[in-house]
Amino acid sequence: FGGIDIEELEYEYITADNFIIVLFAANLFIVAFNLIPAFPMDGGRLFRSALSIWMNRLKATRIAKNIGQIFAVIFILAGLFYNPFLILIGFFVFLGARGEYEMVKYGDILNNYTVKDLVITKYTGLDENDTLNQAAEKLAHRQDSGFVIRSNGEYKGLLTKNDLINGLNHLGREGKIKDAMEGDAETVAPDMTLFDAYKAMQKNKWDMIAVMDDGKFKGILSLENIHEFFLIKKAMR
Repeated sequence: FGGIDIEELEYEYITADNFIIVLFAANLFIVAFNLIPAFPMDGGRLFRSALSIWMNRLKATRIAKNIGQIFAVIFILAGLFYNPFLILIGFFVFLGARGEYEMVKYGDILNNYTVKDLVITKYTGLDENDTLNQAAEKLAHRQDSGFVIRSNGEYKGLLTKNDLINGLNHLGREGKIKDAMEGDAETVAPDMTLFDAYKAMQKNKWDMIAVMDDGKFKGILSLENIHEFFLIKKAMR
């Protein structure tokens, strides 16, 4: 630092005179810490990118995940003796690495398929004027994630298990299905990749979603079916 004694940078208090130097040092430390090859931190992502030059993304992610989790254990152990904050970072890295690897595994398979490959065209339908009690009785004898709701033959929306439970709590057994359905429900297109649909459903916690093509109802996509499809394709590999 151009002849500056390093001890001069060790300040007991932050003042207007040393604020810039302290801020610079703190940012320098954060950058250096992020460059540790502990996936999913920035350094771990750079490490994975380097590995991807010689191998496929899934294998590169698996290696980066394993190394990241080793660093996570080191952080946790160091936190027990030095700074408890390292324990939180360790758990974040450990769980984050596992979660990202799982998503890459799903993407490796599901990106090869589109929604139309898994759309469900056989489903249980109800009328929007049916009662919630009628829906509950039907659901008790089926494994469906919910119902397709119509009115005079036209598609009106979906009634999920959560919608039904919330409706029963607030509207009672004689409440109408149309009053328990969520308005302006999201939809997916048949040519959308199965992985993109899966990510959207995971993010928004949708158990099922309608598949629409040019405003026409084509069927439903179920999160449970996507999981089963993934496991089957993974086993076949």
